[in-house]
Amino acid sequence: MNEETDILTYDEALLLTRKQAEMIALFTTEIRSLKEQIEWLKRQLFGRKSERMEFDPNQLLLDPILVEAIEQNPPPEPKPEIESPVAAHVRKAAPHGRGVLPAHLEREIVEVDIPEEQKLLPDGSVRPRIGFEDSEKLACTP
Repeated sequence: MNEETDILTYDEALLLTRKQAEMIALFTTEIRSLKEQIEWLKRQLFGRKSERMEFDPNQLLLDPILVEAIEQNPPPEPKPEIESPVAAHVRKAAPHGRGVLPAHLEREIVEVDIPEEQKLLPDGSVRPRIGFEDSEKLACTP
């Protein structure tokens, strides 16, 4: 740069532009690397357990910045679980809101059956009853 005029020559301007382009490229790669590192740290901190990676010192890492970051910040030691004794007790059954119907009320038995041709097995024997459902329903007939 000419000190008398403070004007750059063409060669000086070209050299300065190239230096700035190199610095921009260097900063861009460093920013990209730092963003990847932040994303990795977020996954380690907030990700699912299946997404988290434990650091294996035997595995070679390609990024020296990542190696340096891991060495400076080792993973935390797992905290031992503390067990607290609880007194044994018997829990009462929660009431479901319906009581037993009084015995003096009339009961009607409704049996839902299958057709006769379905009661026989292919070998001719009677199909066994597998189960039944017993329920009581309070109804008012007009």
